[in-house]
Amino acid sequence: MKLSESDADLFFKLMMPLLAFVNIKLKILPDISTSKDFDKVPFEEVAKVRNALYENICLIDEFIDENPEDIPLKDLAIVSGWKNFVQAEFFVERYLKQHAIFIADKKVYAVGSLRDSFDEMIPGYALPLRVKTVLLPFQDRIVYDGFLAHYNISFGSGIKEDLKHVYLKAKRRDEITFSLDPNSSAAVTKRKAAKPAKNWKPLIKELTEKAAKLRGGAGQIEILSPTFSLVKASLELADLVTEKKIERDDIYKCFEKLESHFANIQKELYYYDE
Repeated sequence: MKLSESDADLFFKLMMPLLAFVNIKLKILPDISTSKDFDKVPFEEVAKVRNALYENICLIDEFIDENPEDIPLKDLAIVSGWKNFVQAEFFVERYLKQHAIFIADKKVYAVGSLRDSFDEMIPGYALPLRVKTVLLPFQDRIVYDGFLAHYNISFGSGIKEDLKHVYLKAKRRDEITFSLDPNSSAAVTKRKAAKPAKNWKPLIKELTEKAAKLRGGAGQIEILSPTFSLVKASLELADLVTEKKIERDDIYKCFEKLESHFANIQKELYYYDE
């Protein structure tokens, strides 16, 4: 879930000189001229410079051009990618082995931490947790930028279920964002990993043809007829939802048929008990 020690060191070796540069350009903290000067500054003061960075993101290009601390070109490319930052209030929905799930505006992000794992910073019982932070691309991953403000608000079962639904829906559709750089190897790997949807049409057609032969009638138990009708309606629904374009109203109509057949089965069960 967290970066390796070497990657975490690299992240801060890039972020702190960038913040020092922003501070010099915007004259926010008078005593800061190099990245090392931040060691003696309260976190709240550093946050002022960090906020100014995202309000003046064009300073990243100036930082790269001037390169005041002689950062290697390959590492400056990482800093350039930070122009693709995502700043928002997120819900931390769950922890997984490789990342935490962040959700904002129904978009799901797989986010890695820096030196401390999210489960070390935030207890599991506090999830989902509302946080305010900035997401950055880093080494084919998404990380937060080291500044994480959270709100001490508890959420009820309704919110929890909604967030769970958003996550599971994104997972099913392969829509979880693993990289903020569309050209990253992580994004390419994810696209290649997606398998084409299986064509269930032939099997459903075969089952529908066989189900058409199912008949209730005289000499058979009464519950058989509505049960067979339920089978046929279920196959009708299965055929419908395998269409490329699905109309919600058509699904509801089909579902109403299923409910009607279920009701008939319940009625037969009632009389059967008698």
